[in-house]
Amino acid sequence: MMLRRMLPSCRSFGAAAASPPSPYLHDLVGDSSQPGILGGYGVKAVALGDVSKGEVVFREKGEIFSEAMMHSIQIGVDSHCQIDGEGRFTAHSFSPNLKVLVSPHEPIPITFVALHAIDRGEELSFDYTTTEWALDKGGFTDHSTDRPVKGFKYLGEDERRRLLESGLLPAHILQLWLSELLDV
Repeated sequence: MMLRRMLPSCRSFGAAAASPPSPYLHDLVGDSSQPGILGGYGVKAVALGDVSKGEVVFREKGEIFSEAMMHSIQIGVDSHCQIDGEGRFTAHSFSPNLKVLVSPHEPIPITFVALHAIDRGEELSFDYTTTEWALDKGGFTDHSTDRPVKGFKYLGEDERRRLLESGLLPAHILQLWLSELLDV
């Protein structure tokens, strides 16, 4: 359930309606269903307005590490980009509304793009298994499906092929998958 109370440092839905259009397509809101430190509430990213299919919602950059961090996205076989911006509040979903494009050699290596039209106020999500080979500490359980989220490495063959055919897999996941198939 979404709270209408906004973080003080963020753009708000109310302000967006009364002021000129925001250059941002997303916002952060408090969420009582998420654990967190905002008065006991967590935070989630939502669409600030209606978003069209194919539209870039936001981009992320950060320090690059060889190991996964709490708020990182894998961008190479052994490279993880620490997300310091609002992308760290983007949820996981096996039915996501965003895809993540990874360009590891660009100054801003991560781009979140709408997979389909997204309505104003809709929670923003992507499938973590499309970017992560193996999640740190064994992953977690998806609350809406009760399916484990451990990383691409742990998906069944049908799910792997579905993601391949959907065009959601970055080069590092394809490289790791091929290495696994070839037992390299």
